[in-house]
Amino acid sequence: MKKRIITLFTAFAAAAALAPTAQADVITIPGDGYEGPYRLLFVTTATTDATSSDLTGVYNPIAQTAGDTVLAGQTWTAVVGSSTVSARTHTGALAVGDTGYALGTNDVPIYTTNGLRVLDGNAGLWAGSFDTVLKNQTGGAPSFNQTIHVGYLAGGDIRANQANNGPVGNTLGKVAGAIATRTGTTNMYQHNNDATTATPLFALSGVINAPPAPRVAPEITSFTSLGSGNFELTLKGDVSTGYEFRSSPILDFTPGDLVGPLTAVAPLVGTIDGTNNSVLITDENGDGTVQMALSGPSNFVRARIPPLLEENFDAAGPGLPAGWVTVNDPVSATTVWDVGDPSDLPYLQNGNGTNCVGTNVMGDFAHEDATVTLTSPPVSIPAGGATLSFRQYIDSDTPDVGAVRLLDASGAEISGGAFPVTGFNGVEEGWTNESYQLPDLARGKTVRVVFEFKTNAVDNFDTKGFYIDDVFVTGN
Repeated sequence: MKKRIITLFTAFAAAAALAPTAQADVITIPGDGYEGPYRLLFVTTATTDATSSDLTGVYNPIAQTAGDTVLAGQTWTAVVGSSTVSARTHTGALAVGDTGYALGTNDVPIYTTNGLRVLDGNAGLWAGSFDTVLKNQTGGAPSFNQTIHVGYLAGGDIRANQANNGPVGNTLGKVAGAIATRTGTTNMYQHNNDATTATPLFALSGVINAPPAPRVAPEITSFTSLGSGNFELTLKGDVSTGYEFRSSPILDFTPGDLVGPLTAVAPLVGTIDGTNNSVLITDENGDGTVQMALSGPSNFVRARIPPLLEENFDAAGPGLPAGWVTVNDPVSATTVWDVGDPSDLPYLQNGNGTNCVGTNVMGDFAHEDATVTLTSPPVSIPAGGATLSFRQYIDSDTPDVGAVRLLDASGAEISGGAFPVTGFNGVEEGWTNESYQLPDLARGKTVRVVFEFKTNAVDNFDTKGFYIDDVFVTGN
C-alpha cells in the first residue's frame, strides 16, 4: 500500500502562532533587540491634584485607565509615595539590597512606550534622574518642563509631611515633583509642586512577556513504508517541541484519527512521550524520527502540536463531556446547556462532525430571567500564552446575549485584551469561527473557559439561543 504524504500545520495552531498580542499601536517591541521580560513607564495625559494620600484608591486608577490604552490586561501602578507608604513598597519595584528582593521577579529592563530603554532595572527608578524624556501613553512627549506629582525623593522612601518636597497628601506644604525637561532628561525630584495643582502621573506596568517567536510549520520530510502497514516518518519542526500525528482517508482533517502508539527507531531522533506514546518530541535541532502503524484507509498524515484543550462534543450527548459543567442561575431556570445533533434544523447545521453543545440544543430556549453557563475543564496555560478558538451560532432577540469569560483556579475572572468577550446576539446569525488571544494575566495559570448565555423573560419570537462547537485552546 502506497501512502501519500502531506505536510500540514493545522489551522488552529497557525492561528495561535500568528495572532497578535492585544495592544495599542503606540507600544512597540523593545527597540534594542531585547527579547526578555520588560516593563513600561510613561507619563499619563490625565492629571490630578495631590491632596489625597490614598495611593491605591486615587492614583492607581488614573494609571490603570491610561495604561489600558497602551496594553490592556496589565496591572498599572502610579509611581507615588505617601507619608505612610513608600513609593518602593507601593510599586513593588525593589532593587538589590532591599528586604524581600528576589532577582527575576519584576526587576527587569524598563522602556518607554516607543520602545526606548530607560532603565536596566528597578534601581534606576530611585536614582534621581535618567537620560530620557518619557513618552505619554499616546507616544508623544510631555509638554516642556512638565511637572509630575511623585511625593518622594531619591531612594523612593517615605517622606514625612513637611513644608517642602513632601509626600502626596502632604498636610503641611508642597509635594515632591519630577520634571521632564526638553534637554533629554527626566529629573525625578527637582520641583516643589502645590498639592492643589493638577499634574500628570508616572504609570508603571507589570512585567510584560515579549511575544513568542513565530512557530516553525512542521514539515514531514519523509514517509517510508516498512511493510505490513508500518511506516517510518521523519519530521522537521520547532526545537524540543511535541507533535502528534493524525491520519485520514481524505485531505479534509476534522480532526482525523490520532496515530498511536508510536515506536522509537535506532538511532532515535527525538523522544516519545504523552498518552499512549502518541507524541514525538523533536530534538535540539528540531528533528524527529518515529515509526507508526496505520490500519484501514489512511491516505494522508499530518503533524500538529497537541492543543491544550480540544472538544468537538461528538463523543458526548445528551450529557456533557467529562469535566464540563453547566450552572443555572437561578437553579429553577429551564434553559440548559446540552449536547445534541441539530441537523433537523436546517439553519443550525454545523457542518462539522455530528454534535454541538447549545442552550436547549434541540429546540428553543426558555424566555426567562436567567444566566446559564457552560464551563470547561481546567486548562494549564504555558508561560508563552495561548489562544482560544471555537465556532458559535447565535439566534436571540434583544437583550438576550452570549459571552465568553475566563476564570482562574480560584474562580476569579481574568480580564484583559479581548476578555471578557461579549455581545454575541442577533437572529439566525449563522456559524462563525472565533479566535481570541488569552490575556497576559492567564500565562502560567490554570484557567477555565466559560460560555455564558443571559436571557430575560420577554418573548418577542421563537429563538434557538447560543450554540458552541470545536473548542480549542492552543499554546503560542
